[in-house]
Amino acid sequence: RPNRTGEHKLVRRPKHFFRDDGSMPDHVTLRFARPKSFEDLSAKEWTGLLAKKIRAVEMRAAAACGRLNLHPIGACRVLAQRPTSRPRSREPRRQTNPRVAAKSIWKRVELLQRDRSFLRAYRAARAMLAQGYDYVPFPDGSYWMRRFMAAVCNVDWGPHPELAA
Repeated sequence: RPNRTGEHKLVRRPKHFFRDDGSMPDHVTLRFARPKSFEDLSAKEWTGLLAKKIRAVEMRAAAACGRLNLHPIGACRVLAQRPTSRPRSREPRRQTNPRVAAKSIWKRVELLQRDRSFLRAYRAARAMLAQGYDYVPFPDGSYWMRRFMAAVCNVDWGPHPELAA
């Protein structure tokens, strides 16, 4: 919000957020101005309009919280909390695997099947590597093996030719 002159405000860089030798300036000057389409309003009309719009947004947010049965505690109660406190209750365990999320149940099933196929191919490749095979293609998505073990990744997640019986 504008200072007493209503035009500019000098803002100093907080010491605890930035390095003294950093690239951020020591201070900046903020200029407050109304959008051109509202310049014809008096200061009282302008602040009244802003207050009305802010109240409308707050009322919509409160209505949304009511519909969702949410009860925000507010800034004062948040700041009054101890930083070491924790909830008394535990979060309920989830029934679905959080590795995959999709609104469509069929898409979720497809992704879970694809994930199982990847894990099967990855485990088979790891087993072959442990058995001493020289060339072991890992399925695409085997980031760690590709990055740190220089493993070859392929697109086909089917069984390795040597594993096919």
